[in-house]
Amino acid sequence: MNVMPEPTSGAPRRVVACLILLAIGTGCASVSPWNQGFVEVVTPNFRVTSSFGEAAARSLALELETLHAGTLYALGLPPDGRLPNRTRVVAFDDRGFGRPFAIRGEPASWIPSVDAPILMIRAPGSFAERVTADLRNRYARRVLRALSRERPPLWYAEGRGYLASTIRVSGTIAEIGRLHPEHARAIIEWKRSDLADVFDVTRLDDRSRASRSEFEAASWALVHTILFDAPQKQAGRRALERVRVGFESGRTGPLADAIEKLGTRRALAERVWTHLGSGKHRVDRVQIAGPESGEIASRTLSPREAHVALAELALDLDRPALALEYFDRAREEALGDGSASHPDIELGRALALLRLGRAAEGREAHVQPRPDASVAARAAEVELELARSSGDAGERQGHFDLALAHLRAASSGEGEGVARVWLALARLIDGEIPTGQGDTLTAARCLELARAEGTGALEIDLVDAELRAADGRMRAAAFAAREVVSRSHDPMLRKRARRYLESAD
Repeated sequence: MNVMPEPTSGAPRRVVACLILLAIGTGCASVSPWNQGFVEVVTPNFRVTSSFGEAAARSLALELETLHAGTLYALGLPPDGRLPNRTRVVAFDDRGFGRPFAIRGEPASWIPSVDAPILMIRAPGSFAERVTADLRNRYARRVLRALSRERPPLWYAEGRGYLASTIRVSGTIAEIGRLHPEHARAIIEWKRSDLADVFDVTRLDDRSRASRSEFEAASWALVHTILFDAPQKQAGRRALERVRVGFESGRTGPLADAIEKLGTRRALAERVWTHLGSGKHRVDRVQIAGPESGEIASRTLSPREAHVALAELALDLDRPALALEYFDRAREEALGDGSASHPDIELGRALALLRLGRAAEGREAHVQPRPDASVAARAAEVELELARSSGDAGERQGHFDLALAHLRAASSGEGEGVARVWLALARLIDGEIPTGQGDTLTAARCLELARAEGTGALEIDLVDAELRAADGRMRAAAFAAREVVSRSHDPMLRKRARRYLESAD
């Protein structure tokens, strides 16, 4: 078997070790991500980059489109709802020695990127095996935040998110409304007299894990009962639609009225017990009109393109050393086939070097491409990293000017990364900077522009907490951090947000 060496000094030893492990049957992957062939499939809502073959990639993309449509149905959102940017999906075999892309050993993970969620699948398997209930829940909550003008109440977000977590996908059929087994069992065992006290909950950061689980179960039970305890679906959907319209109004009165119309607290508890205890309930099966053939594009990626995709994934995972290895190999391939190196590779290499603290090499590697939309956001990020590493005020201003020029180019096209760059700029600004168009930018304004992109990313609240804490406004920082801890199901985001809560305390 021929295996090309991986791009590290210890690669030969790792390859030999992997071959030995294969020989004794440990299940080590025979081909590392470095040597796998990739295809790309693009649909209206997803960009799938996969090494599992074109048929599997197309199947995954279409099943994800069904999940997206079913999620909109479960959330009570219009069927044409879309996130501002396509969700990126990278599917490959990362079970070899070292497992460089692993997150806590999980075979699939959501990466809560600012501009669009990223689904990383690191092992082959069926859709149900890889896109688990937890991942479906996280995706639904991101969609709900992105497509809502106002933040939903916590019980509503939790209840509808867990409802979406039980969606079953079968081709173009989404089955919605199956019981969440753990939550259903917990509610029946508790037999609490007042489940509707969840309506009054505005924060979860001060709760124990057990108490938070109780809140999540009660929220799911109320939403599921309201929607599915009657043979006809319209009454329940109208009841929750009033709630959605209430919080979208941004006023407390309409929301309170909509919740009051759901019924008395005792009556709601009785409905839940009867519904979950009956053993029978309605399940909605929705036929999804999948994308037209003209809306699906597929192609085989060159090794250079595949390595750039993996390098960008490593940057999203905040692993610049791994990203640099893949960018370096992509650069060798671009030069080896006689073509000039590509701006996406050069910018990626510069960014990885700067994030590794190798400022001199990063400056040497930096190129200044024309600010077209496809690489403009990345070019802006590099300029901001250069500004961060510069001690000269005039030089910093020059990098800010170039970053803003690239940002304007990115905003005018379909390039991603705009919200992410606004956040990076917000972190860097100390006071005000001129924009070259007769006005100035502040950190608060950059934060506002990132939020206006409408991506639903809780990272924006985290930066909000960071900026407020830097200004000494610890109570305001704690409020922003509470939103992250209360609304996120990502352990790393929660951990980072708790730092500001502890500082405020």
